[in-house]
Amino acid sequence: MRSVLARPGYRRLFAARTVSQVGDIAQFTTIALLIYELTGSGIGVSGVALAEIAPVLLLAPLAGPLVDRLPRVQVMLAADMVRL
Repeated sequence: MRSVLARPGYRRLFAARTVSQVGDIAQFTTIALLIYELTGSGIGVSGVALAEIAPVLLLAPLAGPLVDRLPRVQVMLAADMVRL
């Protein structure tokens, strides 16, 4: 792991992904808490979780083989842009 982190480009990518993951977790937690506060329902929170996870579970098996054929950098950039 140390040899990988010795590369400045990878360090920047690793730091950016870490910050992005923290933001994603904060967003999901905030939305779940807001839904619970507004509805008082655990089922509502489950619905939000399902709405976030279902597209990934349904599309990943189809998208995986497709993106394996494309240039990695462009795929990573496009994926991050779509997430916005």
